[in-house]
Amino acid sequence: MTAAFPQTYKFTRIEWSLISDRLETPCCIAEALEEHYPSEDIIQRCDDLLDYKPGAVLLIKDEVDAAILDDAIDGSNAVHTIAPAVDYGDKTRQEALVLYAAAARVEKKTGAYFPRY
Repeated sequence: MTAAFPQTYKFTRIEWSLISDRLETPCCIAEALEEHYPSEDIIQRCDDLLDYKPGAVLLIKDEVDAAILDDAIDGSNAVHTIAPAVDYGDKTRQEALVLYAAAARVEKKTGAYFPRY
């Protein structure tokens, strides 16, 4: 079964910071998706998605945008680095809980999951 497009999402500032962490390295997303989509297209679309402002409606136009959003979550390092940041004193436990809660909301909204290894 294929998803219907367009799809819309709203993300908070913290939720978007977790997603945009990977979008800011479009070459990594392009490499992950190169078997299915042209790299140049992926890089341009990552740039377009980075224009999103938290609280507004994010429009996912088609399969390409959906694949990019999924990879921005599935391929992200943003969540699995939280616990070590607390251990090293770079983040407080409260900050970590806020980030974990934001990650859980993103996962519930999108159906994609941040790695937690």
